[in-house]
Amino acid sequence: MADEIDKGLDAADVVVGVLSENSMESGMVKNEWDYALVNKKPLIPVQLRTCKISHHYVRINYIDCARDERTGFESLHKALQSPKTSFIVNPVDAIPNHAKSIESVKQSVTNRAAMLNKVHDFWIKGVLEPAKLGDAWLDLPLSSVRKPSNQRSNAKYLIPISTSFH
Repeated sequence: MADEIDKGLDAADVVVGVLSENSMESGMVKNEWDYALVNKKPLIPVQLRTCKISHHYVRINYIDCARDERTGFESLHKALQSPKTSFIVNPVDAIPNHAKSIESVKQSVTNRAAMLNKVHDFWIKGVLEPAKLGDAWLDLPLSSVRKPSNQRSNAKYLIPISTSFH
């Protein structure tokens, strides 16, 4: 039987792998897929049911028929027109579209921290701290409000002279 599988793999122009719990537990299936990759044969994994994907194949894009079978098979038909193994460039892209990626969450946290730093630098250091004298607050005219030197924004902050910070 192994000879027949080898002959079939040698003759194949493309290998379509079915992602399932069983295939991820099968050493023979993994060997067939590795054979395809080592021999530069396109490997197109197709997920029919949601399953845990082996760490050996997490960087390979797969066609997801588990979420939407019709769209999945249309994608498979299109992939077979010009077969290639499609690798994920950024491993974070392996996260399903419906989930927030770690990078997008990190970016949100970074953006929030940057905004909070700008608010702190401008309002606390640039306006409120200079306006406090001991326990007393001073009325500052607009001209005494300074823009922090590390502020990168070209935005102008206009505070009316009549504004009181108590």
